[in-house]
Amino acid sequence: MQAMMIYKSGQGGPLLNAIDGYSTEDFIEEMAIQARSLRADLNVTTFIADGVPAIWFFDRNMLELALINALHNSITYTRGKVSISARIEDEMLCISIQDDSEGYPQHILDSVSQDKPLSSNGTGLGLRFSSMIAKAHTNQGRTGFLRLRNDNGAVFEICVP
Repeated sequence: MQAMMIYKSGQGGPLLNAIDGYSTEDFIEEMAIQARSLRADLNVTTFIADGVPAIWFFDRNMLELALINALHNSITYTRGKVSISARIEDEMLCISIQDDSEGYPQHILDSVSQDKPLSSNGTGLGLRFSSMIAKAHTNQGRTGFLRLRNDNGAVFEICVP
């Protein structure tokens, strides 16, 4: 499904989304439940920062696809801890998945920051799809984005206006 959506987008077709209001706290907890169901011995924590509204508007199904992909990657490389959090940055909801792995290799960080496909060690399909999902979220001239970084492990962050 991801490959077909990327192909369609590459042919000039838009990535359609169905924006609606959802509980940010419930959504974060549902992602934690997903993570725990994928690996029973995983230590999963959640955090909602002060100032995060109870309701945010986004395409729940699409955002869930991006986050589940990130969770699968975190579960593959973590030493045993994953944190799922939400905060507000520049009037955008930013949802992060952080693990205690060795972090992202530099070529992956570079590919996302430069919005280029991966050239080695993976297809990059999940990251490209997640970036498309973020960018499909627009509001008042603002566009969502994907950000990867290393901070005591890998940090996957998707921000939506």
